[in-house]
Amino acid sequence: MDEAAKTACQIDAMDFGFLLAEVARHWKIVFDREIGAGSSLTEGLVRTLFNVFWLGDARQITIAEQMGVEPMTISAYVNKLEGEGLVQRRRDHKDGRVRIVEATTGGERLLEQVAPLHLALSERLWEGFDEAGRNSIAAAFAKMKANLEAGRGREAGAAASPDSSDVSNSIAAAP
Repeated sequence: MDEAAKTACQIDAMDFGFLLAEVARHWKIVFDREIGAGSSLTEGLVRTLFNVFWLGDARQITIAEQMGVEPMTISAYVNKLEGEGLVQRRRDHKDGRVRIVEATTGGERLLEQVAPLHLALSERLWEGFDEAGRNSIAAAFAKMKANLEAGRGREAGAAASPDSSDVSNSIAAAP
């Protein structure tokens, strides 16, 4: 690998993507420790339950797409939530092969208990930021998400017709 490619692949500790991943990792650790304490709840399970509630009656594939995870991950989460009595699956009346996931009364009660804890943790995340700073960061994150989502479409097109003549140029050009 030439020096330019090595430089492009190095991760600086202050690189934004690295920092973003670290914040997300710490969020999950604190969430699991403080909100899931004394229960089998994890951040992934609670996120799944919140998405089931927000989406209403939804197919597992829809939940997976909304959360940006693999369908098998959602299947494991839904199995666990169903075992805890927090969601239930039922057959779609339009297509009997499809199973719809919906929150149970117990799942809705749990969300009512977790929501204030989640909000308190979110507030802790924002400590030291004024409203303008929060709005600016939220707008920046929304734009970054849109940029990455738009890039997914370009990547899919590029994957359909790969140019393998110089893989190192692809690596060096990666953000």
